[in-house]
Amino acid sequence: MIAADSTLRTRFATDGWEPEEVYTYEDEGGWPVGIVARYAAGTVDPKRKTFRQWRVDDGGFRSGLDGQQLPIYRLPETLAAVRKGEVVFIVEGEKCVECLLDLGIAATTNPGGAKKWRPGHSEALPGADVVILPDHDTPGCEHAQDVARQLHGLAARVRVCELPGLPEHGDVVDWLGAGYDKDDLLAIVEAQPKWTPRIEVGVEGWPEPIPFATRTEPEPFPVAEALPPRLGELVQEAARVARVDASGLGAISAAVLSASAGNAFSIRVSPSHAEPNLSRYVAVFQEPGERKSASFRLVTDPLSYWYELRRAEYERELQRVRDHNRIYGEAIAERIKGKKGSGARDLERVGQEVAELRKKLQREPRKPVVMSGDVTAQFLVRLMDWNGGAHAVMSSDARQVVDLVLGAHRRDGKTDDAIFLNAHGGDAIDRGRVGNDSRGEQIVIPTPALAVAIAVQPDKLEELARRPDLGSSGFLARLNLVTPKSLIGARIETGDEQPFPDELRSWWRRANHAILHERFRVVDRALGAGEVVTRTELVLDDEATALRRDFANELERAQRRGGELAHATAVASKAAGEAARLAALFELLSLADLGRLHGVESGAVVTGQSWRCAEAHQRWQLAATLRAVGLAQESPEVRLGRLVLEWAVGRERRLIERRDLVAARIPGIEGVEDATVALRLLSDRGWAREVKPQGRERVSRYEFHPAAWRSAS
Repeated sequence: MIAADSTLRTRFATDGWEPEEVYTYEDEGGWPVGIVARYAAGTVDPKRKTFRQWRVDDGGFRSGLDGQQLPIYRLPETLAAVRKGEVVFIVEGEKCVECLLDLGIAATTNPGGAKKWRPGHSEALPGADVVILPDHDTPGCEHAQDVARQLHGLAARVRVCELPGLPEHGDVVDWLGAGYDKDDLLAIVEAQPKWTPRIEVGVEGWPEPIPFATRTEPEPFPVAEALPPRLGELVQEAARVARVDASGLGAISAAVLSASAGNAFSIRVSPSHAEPNLSRYVAVFQEPGERKSASFRLVTDPLSYWYELRRAEYERELQRVRDHNRIYGEAIAERIKGKKGSGARDLERVGQEVAELRKKLQREPRKPVVMSGDVTAQFLVRLMDWNGGAHAVMSSDARQVVDLVLGAHRRDGKTDDAIFLNAHGGDAIDRGRVGNDSRGEQIVIPTPALAVAIAVQPDKLEELARRPDLGSSGFLARLNLVTPKSLIGARIETGDEQPFPDELRSWWRRANHAILHERFRVVDRALGAGEVVTRTELVLDDEATALRRDFANELERAQRRGGELAHATAVASKAAGEAARLAALFELLSLADLGRLHGVESGAVVTGQSWRCAEAHQRWQLAATLRAVGLAQESPEVRLGRLVLEWAVGRERRLIERRDLVAARIPGIEGVEDATVALRLLSDRGWAREVKPQGRERVSRYEFHPAAWRSAS
């Protein structure tokens, strides 16, 4: 945004001259990362307007970028426009961006002016409908063509539109100032054909490169669209305090709501179908040092606090029940011991007395633990039974949980995902041999539910993704995968960090505890009457029903042969159901926030607003899951080749030797042999070609395809 007040202009004065305008560059979360200031001609430079850049460092602004690359201007607004399917205009200069924004047109630019569009700037525009408006001069036209080449194959459509009647060095601001208006601009753009690459010198002879299927950089989590406002605020504050990407926290927050809801609710999405519970499974994969524990503590706090509030009361009640049962147990033992060797009539009378005494034994109170970390399959079933049929598995270091699913403790080598599948589908769990003694016990859970939120290192994702039995069973399709962007290296402390707001923590606790209270009201009422839990069934209102149908149909069409999701039907086919569960969870949060949740009955409606948040969340989550699976299933050779190509593009290295890759310390390349494997793969896919030694040269070099600088992402 423009920061135009006099204080900021004074702050960024150069050589005694204040700038005309100060432009703030922000990251995808809206946090300032840099400043560009524009100075009028005749001030800093006596002949022309000039620009100066500042970076955010140590909590303040420092002159120069020091190697830092700023994102495109107005990044959060641009990402929102792409998600909405709006046309995004790329212009030269922040002033032009602001002019178009004033007309209600989405627009952006790159910092630094013409010929400064970098590969990282394209990462905000996959699938976008882009219009490039060049300045009317040679650098402007060359810049427009360069941006178009980089976006070709990444954006859904690229158009380069040269405005008629522009003076030399003129831009869209000048054009509009000459009397043209928004309708004139849109009419010209509408008639503009799709841009196609020109034949470039040096491209002849290159094969058409085979693209890599998976994007490396994750899509930013759309906090504002994908979460209810208060929850979005909580996630952003938690991300700020923990210094982590918001995507993992956003996904985990939904699982926390699922943990609170348990098995007391379901969601009907049509007359013929209902999601049997609101189970939500989330797995976050990050390298060590990403502050997973701190993130989990902030978001799962209401579940831990639930136990803390009730621990003392539980322990008192447990001791009372155990004392009571000990007294009656001793009385039973005395009755039995005193009648050894008695006749049949006496034994029958003793048996009746013992039976009456056993009726007076009391059931131990439920331990108020609704969340566990490291669990075995047997103990998980017991925990679900203790809690009336539902539990949550949540851990910031969940290697053992993943090992449980992978069947690491089974002698037959099979996976052990049956509990998770049954609980997600609401199918009864019937488990024998649950116990530590030789007899064990039989536990039957008619209406199960589970919430899962785990964080683990990426090697476990590869193990999960490469087990075909987990794919065929449907476990992976039910697991929402998140690989957040790493912030390691950017978490600079300033000394004025603020703690997590107490007001938000209290709100999050109150909301979840209201859902927990209603859950156990439903469950305890059923168990107290000796009945199976009858879930409270929420229903979509008319608006949400129509939106759900459109979303489900869109997904179905995309799964046709040749469709965008034809390769991912197992995951895509679950997305509409996952969105419905999310919508119900967001509606429960709204009801809890308004104090209207207690005693809510079946038939309570889920609004269109809750559905829109849920759909935006699940759209992002579907893309994140497919990306994570794609990366995990890459062969080592393909991964190595992709990393080398990204390294070359990022450093603009168009011609290299194999030893350059070794010196670069690219992960996986420890010697010339590894470099050879990567370059051979890139050659096979058309991204590189060998240049034989010439003259006094002794080793071959490798040249990269020019298309790499516009299609690598």
